[in-house]
Amino acid sequence: MIDPDSAVPPYEQVAVMLRDEIAEGRLTGRVPSVHTIAEHQGVSHRTAARALSILKGEGMIVSVPGQGHYVRGHEPQPDLPDLARAAGRAAAGCVGLPRTAACCVGWWL
Repeated sequence: MIDPDSAVPPYEQVAVMLRDEIAEGRLTGRVPSVHTIAEHQGVSHRTAARALSILKGEGMIVSVPGQGHYVRGHEPQPDLPDLARAAGRAAAGCVGLPRTAACCVGWWL
């Protein structure tokens, strides 16, 4: 639980708790959402988000667009069709171009 009288800022206290859970193997896979962390620790959403940002900056967690944060090494693997689509985009020379580029249209539909 967060100690409001501590000299350590609340976001750092949350980051330390999450870091310890990851290091001890109690937290693997998907990291709780900002909302869940805020609710359980009694902090603001901004404080919870800042704690996750610290862990992301340290490389302990990764962000998966549309899916949340995951402990590094435990993130979900992309579906095979996604890999094939990415390989096709690379083969067509579409890497780095917007998905609407003419060479990519067939790969993302």
